Amino acid sequence: MVRIIEVEVESLNDCKIIAPIISASLLLSHNIRKDTILILRPHRSKSKVLVVDGRTVKNLRPDYESMCGLIKSAIRKRTRYGIVLKENGVNYTAYILYNVTGKGLNIVDAIKHYGDKDSQALYIGTSTPVVEANNTVQVGFSYNYCTSQKIIIFNYLIDRIEQGIKP
Repeated sequence: MVRIIEVEVESLNDCKIIAPIISASLLLSHNIRKDTILILRPHRSKSKVLVVDGRTVKNLRPDYESMCGLIKSAIRKRTRYGIVLKENGVNYTAYILYNVTGKGLNIVDAIKHYGDKDSQALYIGTSTPVVEANNTVQVGFSYNYCTSQKIIIFNYLIDRIEQGIKP
């Protein structure tokens, strides 16, 4: 199963915002999620994106300083360790896209219904996502969680489905 997480951010230069999103999306206790691709896109931009691919990323640590160093290198176009700044956009497709709008189904109910599909995408932002999808579901959360918490909940629910446990 492939997970694609797309998050719209104010700026790619703000490590205080981006570092927790990368941690929540890709880091496990002692490993990296190899099945996850994170797309960070500046507000109002369709073409310029920062992509962190769990299959190829290396030296990703939970501490702020090392993560910001990797992000800054990628932004300066010193592509390293699976973190890449792409100027011409990306081309990813998922079976189901969970668009976090605050309306529609609760995220738990949506994942109970669609969670067994082989490619899942989560979009957190206000404009149109760059990830294409066969199906899009508008979802909300029970509480007003921050972005990294929403990503952790998404990953947790998909992990449960993969383990054969109902969320």
